[in-house]
Amino acid sequence: MGPTEIIGVLIALAVLVLVFRSLRTALIPIVTALVGVAIGVLSLLATTSVITMDSTSITLSVMLGLAVGIDYALFIVSRHQIQVRQGMDPEESAALATGTAGGAVVFAGATVVIALAALAVVNIPFLTVMGLGAAATVVVSVLIATTLLPALLGFMGQRITSSRVPALARSAARAERRQADPRRPAAARRWATATT
Repeated sequence: MGPTEIIGVLIALAVLVLVFRSLRTALIPIVTALVGVAIGVLSLLATTSVITMDSTSITLSVMLGLAVGIDYALFIVSRHQIQVRQGMDPEESAALATGTAGGAVVFAGATVVIALAALAVVNIPFLTVMGLGAAATVVVSVLIATTLLPALLGFMGQRITSSRVPALARSAARAERRQADPRRPAAARRWATATT
């Protein structure tokens, strides 16, 4: 990974910390995406003795692998986190989240793989190698999101809801108190009232 990919991962981590309000939970999609990219890129590098592959193909595979790896993990992690907060057993929740959101992950991954593999249709060797290499990395990312990720979520147990970033936790608590106040209408209701 080059400096631009590292900057992208750090920005993604910052956004995930803001969304999940927990560093531990934010790290899960990042770690699984990095594992998927590592496996995908190492697999591509193993084929370089047979196939001519330039650095652009590897760079595209890294970028797409990180993007879809984080995205696909978000589907499952957010579903799992909600279910655990509602009192579901973490292992059962990991299985259910993968069973429900995992279907969307597989479908989205298949769509991306088909689109990338379609680059082979133009019959330009450079584009064919680039598309198939990136498609292989996306396949690995889908497999990681549907196998390793649920195992990590089940292993973490209740810790998925703890380890909040203190300043963000206070902000979330204030927002929850404001939403719970029956005298204060929710933002959606205020917006609907203002626009109609």
